[in-house]
Amino acid sequence: KDADNNIKRYTYAPSAQKLTDMVKMDVPANTMPINIIKVTNRKAYVPFYTLGVVWIVDIETMQKTGEIDLKPYSHKDSSPEPAFGIVRDGLYYLPLDQINENFMPYEDYRQVDVAVIDTKTDKVQKIISEKTSKLSFPTRPMLRNMIFTDEHNDIYIACTGNFGLNPTYLNNGFVCIPAGSTEFDVSKSWDIKDNVIIGTDENYKPASIFNCKYIGNGKVAAYVNIMELNGKNPYTSKNSMAVIIDMKAKTITRVKGVPLSDSHSVVVEFYKGQVFFGAYGDKQAGFFTYNPADSEAKHVFTTTGNPIDLNIFE
Repeated sequence: KDADNNIKRYTYAPSAQKLTDMVKMDVPANTMPINIIKVTNRKAYVPFYTLGVVWIVDIETMQKTGEIDLKPYSHKDSSPEPAFGIVRDGLYYLPLDQINENFMPYEDYRQVDVAVIDTKTDKVQKIISEKTSKLSFPTRPMLRNMIFTDEHNDIYIACTGNFGLNPTYLNNGFVCIPAGSTEFDVSKSWDIKDNVIIGTDENYKPASIFNCKYIGNGKVAAYVNIMELNGKNPYTSKNSMAVIIDMKAKTITRVKGVPLSDSHSVVVEFYKGQVFFGAYGDKQAGFFTYNPADSEAKHVFTTTGNPIDLNIFE
């Protein structure tokens, strides 16, 4: 969504490396960042975070064809904050952030809710909840990689919690909906708050997952919050650390060579065996590559401002 309250669709021409044939669709003003999930070649879902609805959109015409109302599933206010979802086996799994007016999880509702929506009927099949781990805030609405499937087709959802801003509630980590199931498997939930980050002399522990990207073989590249580095202004301080999370070994290791970043400059992407981290450090800013094979990180592109996104075209 742009400043003019449009969603724009382009055709990418690889030979010319240009975006062409723009078609736009007007969307409501004053909405939080939204995302688009392709369902078929003609249909996409567009959740509206603050409105508590999902638009059904014809991709060809860029016209709204229907709407899914999620407001009845809100904990207290008018929206359950539908965040970033994923389609698996004909079902759309859409995490609900369930946050208060301060954009934080409700203190009396620390759990993970996911709407399970049938993509053929566009109906909510059910709401599933993981209450055992006390994790919350499943996916951030503008970050597409915080929900993913692994090689076994298990769905994992990264949960941010309180962004490392509440020392009495640091729960953050992953929940899982296994392949072939439409329910959580609590035995696969992992609250990472007590894991010491390998490679930090201070024995830091992650207070929040800011962003992540699954890179295969049970490993996740991520940015995590270090609460001790929040400083007077946690929104601008360099409190975000690049790490590799091993889901199998249950270890977290710092990526050396990528500077500490602020909580907004937390790009993580994966392309042709290389992890790309965007960072806005004290002395270096831009994009860094990390090779999991040799654990080397290199500064490959400098930016003058803080990098907040990266799209790769082939």
